[in-house]
Amino acid sequence: MNFKTFSPDTEIQGISMLNAIETLKQFNIPIADYLEQHGLTDIDGEGWYKEQLWLDILNKIYTKFGPNTIFTLGKGVGAKVPAFDLDFRSLLNSLGPVYNRYHRNTTTEYFVVENYDEQNKKATMAKHNPYPVEYSKGLLIGMMRRFKPNPYSLPVVDVEVNQAKNICHLHLSW
Repeated sequence: MNFKTFSPDTEIQGISMLNAIETLKQFNIPIADYLEQHGLTDIDGEGWYKEQLWLDILNKIYTKFGPNTIFTLGKGVGAKVPAFDLDFRSLLNSLGPVYNRYHRNTTTEYFVVENYDEQNKKATMAKHNPYPVEYSKGLLIGMMRRFKPNPYSLPVVDVEVNQAKNICHLHLSW
């Protein structure tokens, strides 16, 4: 579930990479060096790139700077999610389609809401994609902080990994 694409044909759209690159630059990560090492010196926001190249870059960052850097990257990206006129449940439900918009040539990757409990302020999401769980956890924390489903609570994401099924469940509370 970490850093290995499920298909060598899977591609990611440049705009998704550019958003992450801007976030990494804020933390003085030498992202340009990693991009150059992988031949990604001139990323076009409308272009498509092999997902494995991007995952290799993220893996190098993870290895050199640790999982908290990937978590922080996710928080930064989550904090930049456009302010759609959606309630929080709808926003969470939009993550899967948004993921699919920026990835192509894959049929097995997903990010879905399995359970949503407004009254108890909890939700469970399932993720099956090659991005590290720290990224997804940070993404959800960043979104919860920005969109504040409950402005008086602390957003929490607990992680449960099922290695046998290659699925990660993210349990949100707010």
